[in-house]
Amino acid sequence: MTAMDAIDEFLEAYIGMSLKPSPSDRYIISGKFPVYAQYGDDSSTLVDKEFHLEINIPVDYPNALPIVYELKQNALIPTSPEYHKNSDLSLCLGSPLALFTQLSRNPSLISFAKACIVPHLASAILKKEKGIPFKQGELKHYDEGLEEDLAQRFGVKLPLKYVPLILSRLGEKKGKANKKPCPCGSGRNLGSCSCSIHRFISSERRKAGDSRRFYRNVARYYDFYVNRQKENPEVKNKSIATNSDCVISLETNSV
Repeated sequence: MTAMDAIDEFLEAYIGMSLKPSPSDRYIISGKFPVYAQYGDDSSTLVDKEFHLEINIPVDYPNALPIVYELKQNALIPTSPEYHKNSDLSLCLGSPLALFTQLSRNPSLISFAKACIVPHLASAILKKEKGIPFKQGELKHYDEGLEEDLAQRFGVKLPLKYVPLILSRLGEKKGKANKKPCPCGSGRNLGSCSCSIHRFISSERRKAGDSRRFYRNVARYYDFYVNRQKENPEVKNKSIATNSDCVISLETNSV
């Protein structure tokens, strides 16, 4: 599914949204986004709201993540950190691993909206109006949240500074990756290193799990994050998501 295929399908379903003039690296759709959602049988968790959103879809979607904004003039969600809006007012929808996992399961933008955007908006409204904590769970902010997310996913705590390179090696063919330096920094090639990182990579390769493309996509995201931290360590990047898993049980009829 190409980005335009996903957008065309999405616009047919969400008739209040429309495609706007866009720069060459992304498509922009904006407009009214209805959310009618309830968690289980609890009527106190019913959310029936209309949000005004802008969604930036990279031209290489689904190999890159959409960025979603609530438009300022009609904003229903506060901008304070506990509501998981980033400093640029984009929505903190989920951890990069959770978001790319959703796209790998189903690249449809409609599916992404139902699994990630709708639960986030519903949770934020429930927190604002009723003080209910985010239903889909939360990670700590910044580096701690990234490390917690990786530990939950892989069952091992990985040093954050090595993560982009670890994911890059997992995104390469075994023979090619084994000839490159091990991410641990020992100076040995990955194939001949005996460190815990090499053992982790070998273990992940043996699993019948995510594709090499999946790991390459996630690696790009983490690489951007870590490099930004190095460039400006005093300014914490707020684009790392706080939900431990964006795919939750939610009754919804938002289309």
